[in-house]
Formats: sequence, C-alpha cells, structure tokens
Amino acid sequence: MKILLIGCTGFLGKNLVRLLARQGHECVVLTRSSRSISLPESVQVAPYADPPDQVDAVISLVGEPVAGRWTTEKKKKILDSRVDSTRHWVTWMGSLKTPPRVFLCASAVGIYGDRGNETLTEDSMPDPQNGFLADVCKKWEAEANRAVEFGTRVVNLRISNVMDPTGGFLKALAPMLKLSPFYIPTAPKAYLPWISLVDCVEAMKFALVNDTLSGPVNLVSPTAITNLGFYKALGKARRRLVLGFVPDFAIRTLLGEFADAVIGSQHILPERLVQAGFKFQDPNLTEFLTRRFQQSGPDPRM
Repeated sequence: MKILLIGCTGFLGKNLVRLLARQGHECVVLTRSSRSISLPESVQVAPYADPPDQVDAVISLVGEPVAGRWTTEKKKKILDSRVDSTRHWVTWMGSLKTPPRVFLCASAVGIYGDRGNETLTEDSMPDPQNGFLADVCKKWEAEANRAVEFGTRVVNLRISNVMDPTGGFLKALAPMLKLSPFYIPTAPKAYLPWISLVDCVEAMKFALVNDTLSGPVNLVSPTAITNLGFYKALGKARRRLVLGFVPDFAIRTLLGEFADAVIGSQHILPERLVQAGFKFQDPNLTEFLTRRFQQSGPDPRM
C-alpha cells in the first residue's frame, strides 16, 4: 500500500512510519523542513508543496501541542493547525483523479470532556459542556469526514495519552521522576486514558487495513486506571515514593484553562477496536511500566 503521511515526524509519527515501512508499505512523509529526519532508508520524504498525486491511503497526525497556558494566540494555533490543515488535505484528496481508499485522521479523547465516572465509548456524546478541546475535536473530525463524500473510508483516531519513556507523556514527567519522593500532580480519583506506544501504532495499522472500521475509534487501553493508580504504578516502576497530591486549585493557578484538560476524568473504553478483534499487547499498566523502565532505548518490539 502506498501511504502519504502528514505531520508524522514527531514521537508518535516516526514510530508509526517505521512500523509501516518494516511491514512493506511504501511510505511518503511530507515535511516542511529541509533538515534530515531519522527514518528508514526505504521511506520517501517530500515537501508539503509537492505531494504524490496517487496514493492508497493518507494518515494525518498534524496539530499544535496542547500543553501549556492557553492564551488566545495558543488556542488559535491549536484550532487552526488541526481544522485548517485537515480541510486543505481533504480538499486536495477530493481533487485527485483517484482519491485514496482510506484516510486516518488524528483526533483526541478530549472530545469527551470531563465526565467523572461515566463509562465512555465511541457511541458516547461529545462533551456536553462543549469545552475548548471538545469543540476543536468536533470541528477537526467534521473536516476529516468530508472525505466520505468522494468514497474514502475515514477513521477518526481518538488518541489518548501515549506511554513510552522515549517520548510523549512519560518523557514530560522525567524531571518529576528524578525526585524521591514525589507528589501526584493531578486529581487522584480522576480517570486517566492511556495506551502504550506499541499498542497505539499497532492499532493505527489495524485501522488502516481493516475495512470494517470507520468513524471514531478510541485509541485507549482496555484497562481503565485513575491518576492515583497510574502514579503508584509509575512510582513502583521507578522505585519512587508517592507522598500525596497537588490540590486542584494549585494546578488551576499554575496552568490556567489548560488545567481542565489535566485534571478532568475520562473513563474511556476501546469498544470498536475490541469488537473488530484487535489484541492489546500492554493491557496492564504496572507490568508495562516496570518492563519498559528496565529496558534502555526504544521498545524492542517497535
């Protein structure tokens, strides 16, 4: 399969490209930068202005990072980088003589908002409070879904916190883990949606080749865990003592509106992946963290 990958030069994207290339797919990665990118030799690199005019699939993981204080300028970048970019590429796909058969477009579990102990699946309604991230995700998915009009199968990848020591969520926690003991920096009873890096990229590949999957797909572990459970497992894996937690008001003072995304609770299940027969390799967080922190470098399964 010839695959065009957009926004795939970061932590998650590069690992996805490596998996697809290793399994024999012809990968073309778009980039705005002329600097060298660490990718397999078989992978083609092309500028954004010159994409190939015939591909079997498109995968887009574009998006300004959401972490940090949400100033007016930051929120505009978060929205525009997702919605405007997706609109551009869907319009381009529709202009091709033969549009791609499948379009995998990143979205996020932020579409559900803070839902307490409510169990959420792909059939659950978006955030009833219509928070900022939920609004972004709804507009993002709406732009992606326009590709259905010209016969392309669209999958909205609702990505959760991707776990691996080499990047993403766990790497961001590295400074805190140097301390012993440490405090849980978020609401302890809130549910934290997570997925291992291996399961995340394998689930993306599964959605790419499985014609029964379309629409929203939750990329989350089937085993739900609270922040308290997560940080206890992390402390055990890193041999650090967990003393207590930082109060919500302190988080809100430090992070402003972004705190809503940090302390919110989301008990999300990967119902559509499970129904389609996807097998998770890392359903147990404690076992996964313990094993990965004992290893050095990239996950040997990648």
